[in-house]
Amino acid sequence: MEKLTLIQQLNRSIMFGKWTDVELRSMAEAIRFAQTSLRKQVKRNLDVGVRVRWVSSKNPAGATGTVKKIAIKYVTVRNDRDGGLWKIPANMLEIVEGQMVTA
Repeated sequence: MEKLTLIQQLNRSIMFGKWTDVELRSMAEAIRFAQTSLRKQVKRNLDVGVRVRWVSSKNPAGATGTVKKIAIKYVTVRNDRDGGLWKIPANMLEIVEGQMVTA
């Protein structure tokens, strides 16, 4: 089964299923755990100067930039398009393979 189809089925099941409050809280906790694990995994692979890509609801086309600082939850990235600094949750970042900026 395609990943997108599976996610759509899970979303429908959560939205329209008959769940108790305890069950919904358990699902939310599992999602928070997965996000934290992903954030830690991404941070282990990041370093200052690494090129990254991210997509947000404000910018569905995505953007790229260079890592300037790595904090506990957020990574400060200089946006390639306008040179602005953005604080982005680490779990939203993808490393642009094979590209490191030295400056």
